[in-house]
Amino acid sequence: MYSFKKIRSGNMGMIFGVALGTTALVAVVGQFMSQKSKSVQKRSVETRFTISLSSGIETMLMAYRLAEQTYVAKVGVCDTANPFLKALQVGHNCQVSTGSAPSGIDLFKCTGNEPACKNKNLSGAELWTYGSGCTINKDSSNCVVTNAPVMLISMGHGTGTDAQKISADSEKYQFLLTNVDMKKGIAEMIQVAESNDSKQTKHAFAIRSTLPNSAHIEADGRVTQENPDPQNYCPGAPWATYMILTNKKCLPFVELGSGTGLAYYAGRFFGFRPFDGQVIDMLAASSAGGGADSYLVVPSTGKIAATPPVLRTDCVASPNDDCTQIFPKYDKDALINVDDITLISNQLYYVAHSGEAAHIGYLRMTGTTAERIKVCELGKMGWAQAYAGIAALSWSDPLDPPVGAAQATRLARFFLKTDAGDLLTVLIQNTGTDLQNAGATNANLSCFVTKDADLQQVEYKRTYGFDRSANAKPYYIY
Repeated sequence: MYSFKKIRSGNMGMIFGVALGTTALVAVVGQFMSQKSKSVQKRSVETRFTISLSSGIETMLMAYRLAEQTYVAKVGVCDTANPFLKALQVGHNCQVSTGSAPSGIDLFKCTGNEPACKNKNLSGAELWTYGSGCTINKDSSNCVVTNAPVMLISMGHGTGTDAQKISADSEKYQFLLTNVDMKKGIAEMIQVAESNDSKQTKHAFAIRSTLPNSAHIEADGRVTQENPDPQNYCPGAPWATYMILTNKKCLPFVELGSGTGLAYYAGRFFGFRPFDGQVIDMLAASSAGGGADSYLVVPSTGKIAATPPVLRTDCVASPNDDCTQIFPKYDKDALINVDDITLISNQLYYVAHSGEAAHIGYLRMTGTTAERIKVCELGKMGWAQAYAGIAALSWSDPLDPPVGAAQATRLARFFLKTDAGDLLTVLIQNTGTDLQNAGATNANLSCFVTKDADLQQVEYKRTYGFDRSANAKPYYIY
């Protein structure tokens, strides 16, 4: 009996131990699954939030650009005035020789029945409205002091295909202008999101008004970058040789030799020779082992006459997309003695001449026919200098709309580098439907030029053509 009881007691202890172990295992697994579920749910919310935040900012950019267009129109009577970003901070400082300067310029608010005040979505419901806004005076501005509400977005929560239902998590957005940093060239903002359960979250972001990084042609033909992105595969250093990733190695661009212009298009850099108007694919030239046909861009096709054919790096082949056309069609003769070129979408713009004849132009191609159209007569506006380079922001609007396009205001931002090393900011606005045979005499075209003291660099005095280094977004989220 004693032996039997002892054995039975041992079995019971073993069973009890197994039960405890099983319970503990179930608890651990349950805790793990709970944490995993929370992690997945958190990532899902973060993903939806990122999409909602970006969508909200993209909508808010409408109000910001409309405000900038309003400002440019108001200071069009001025001989000189502050750029938009600086005006938000300290005032417009409009100087006029004749006529009268604008008093207060109201932004981000409706003063009447302007189309910008009634933005409707596909269902006819109000998509967004201006905030309470702010006012820019000559020597002051309350746009930053009061954390001016720029835009309000209110999205309903319905079912099915309700066109108002944009986000599953937030139904109201408010955007506040909180700070202007002139040295960084950014307007800092706060987005306040309110969900359908009245919970609020705040997130900061910034709108860029200048080039985040630019590439320049040096006098010895090298390409250098001004503000390299430290997260690039080949980050480099400021004003060091621009390195590109080729065959898993960081290699420098080929030296341009007689080329003094630089353009960025569809993920590639192109050199430009003013003496004959020739465009050169720098990526192909850096890795080419053949003759000139391996890197010269054929004007009539925008391709390189090489075997095998050179392809665009960002191209997705489709029936309407020829991946071997790496550059827009152009005309060499029309570009002779042009100082530098840049591109907005597939439209080519240039800066040419000096003194009173200096101007920004647009090379319009109709089939094989080229037409040079002046879009900003710099010399006649008092900016009678010689120019070394032109660059356009990637989020600028192409000034020449497609045939049959509806009339809409288009705004393009350019940067000009003079031979003396000054950097100018140029805003060109087109409120018409066509640029053909119109040019700078078109009443729908307006041009606004400023020199921002915060953007000047001593290196600009020794460099030639330049352009953006990537198609960056007009904003970044902190």
